[in-house]
This record gives sequence, C-alpha cells and structure tokens, in this order.
Amino acid sequence: KRTLTGTLEAPRTVHIHSEQSGRIIQLPFYEGDKVAEGAVLVSLDDALLRASHAKVIAARKQTEVDLKRLQKLLPRKLTTEDELARAITEVELAQAEESLQKILLSRTVIKAPFAGIISERLKEPSDIAAINEHMLTLFDPTVMTASVQLPEQLHSRVALGDAVQVRIDSLGDHSFNAKILRIHPVLNTQTRQGSVEILLQPVPPGASPGQLCRVTVQTAKTQRRLIPLNTLQFDSLGSFVYRLNADSKALRTAVVTGLQIGESMEIIDGVKDGDKIVSRGFLG
Repeated sequence: KRTLTGTLEAPRTVHIHSEQSGRIIQLPFYEGDKVAEGAVLVSLDDALLRASHAKVIAARKQTEVDLKRLQKLLPRKLTTEDELARAITEVELAQAEESLQKILLSRTVIKAPFAGIISERLKEPSDIAAINEHMLTLFDPTVMTASVQLPEQLHSRVALGDAVQVRIDSLGDHSFNAKILRIHPVLNTQTRQGSVEILLQPVPPGASPGQLCRVTVQTAKTQRRLIPLNTLQFDSLGSFVYRLNADSKALRTAVVTGLQIGESMEIIDGVKDGDKIVSRGFLG
C-alpha cells in the first residue's frame, strides 16, 4: 500500500475562442455559472454578415432565373451549349458563396458544447473580439481525475482499472472510490517515476479542479528483502552496508535499494537472506 499526493483536474475542459471577429453583444455567463448544453455563450454583432448573406442570396436567385431562361431558349436554338454551361457554373458559384456566408454568419453565435461550469471570463460585452481570441473557459464537473507519480518499483505492478482510494484534504477524512484510468508508459529519467491518472467514480460533492488529494494505491502482496533503515549508508559512490563475513570482519558491500517501507528499506541486490550487517558502531 502506498499513499501519494496529487491534484484534482477537470480533463474535459474547453477554451471558447471566437471564430469570427466582431463586437460582442451578448456574454451572459460569469465564473462559477452553470450552463446547459447548447446554451448561447457568446453572440457577436452580425449586421454586416447578414447584409452580405442577403446579397449573395439575391445573386443566387438571379443566376437560377437566368439558367431557367437559357434552358427554355436552347431547344429553340436561341442560345448555345456554352452559354448554358456558363449559366450552370454561375449557379454553382452562387450557391457556394451563399453556403460560405451562411457558415460565417453561424460563427457569430457560440453555444456550449456540453453542460458545464464557466471557470474563466476574459471579455465583456461591447469588447471587440479578434479571430481566435480566447473569451471563456468551460469545464465538465462530472469528470474529475488526479495525476500521481509512482516509483518504478510500483509502476509495473499496477494495471488499468485497478481500484484505488482518494482522500481530498478540503473534504475531510472521507475516502472516495476511484480507478486507474491511464498509465503513462515512459518514466522520468531523473526521478525514476511514472505518471498514473486516476478517475474518480463518481465525483464527490464539493470536489473542484486544483484541490489537493491523496491517492492510496494497493498492489498485490510480494516477498521483499528488507533491512533496517539505519543500517544503510551513502557516499559519492552510492548506497552500501557493512556486511560481516565468515570471520566477522565488516566488509563494505554496495547495494541496490527499492522501496522504503516504514523504518525499513527494500534491498534488490547486494545482500542475501541470512547475511549479517552492521547497524551501529560505524565510526570504529
């Protein structure tokens, strides 16, 4: 069993950016407000785009009228196939321009992609929004994760879906059920630790992104060779112990350590079962 500290995160977070430039005329929600899926988050002034859209609709209708007129004239040899082909192309171009203006017009209104809570409000009504400018941040409070760092000795002993317990400091001593959602496959070369993401199921009331939490991971029991922590020595060459040989002579013996468990240290290599090691009197 190992308890590690982490921070709650809301993985389903979206930054609301403007896809069209213009003056903001509606921005109804503030930090902390709950919004429903599909609610209007931002409206931009669309007067110019509406006028442009109306213009291209009129142009498209005119090209359709011209096409119908030429189609009636062709059987009577009063027009040519080339003129008819050009008229068809004009209709297609007008329809494409109308679709483009319709898309641009739709981008003046931004709706919530999912139900959530506003965490950032960076603009105000009457501000001018540039294209791709960050205006709001929305997160889903029903999905909460925590990222913890597992030492390499434990990293290989956990699996996706393993149950863990999470305690959130600001919510008291109560533990909440969670499971391992994702195991990052690459360990940090400096710390020899790997990231593991924990998913709370369900999210407890009062949990918020940024809160400190403590994750208790329980792995399968395994045999470990342990020595008292005070027998372990360190210097510039690494960790070592003084092991007694058959003649009761103390020999410096390099060791490879594993997990610290209470007042004991796991030894992976260097000494074997039954060895005698010095626990005090190191100075003589």
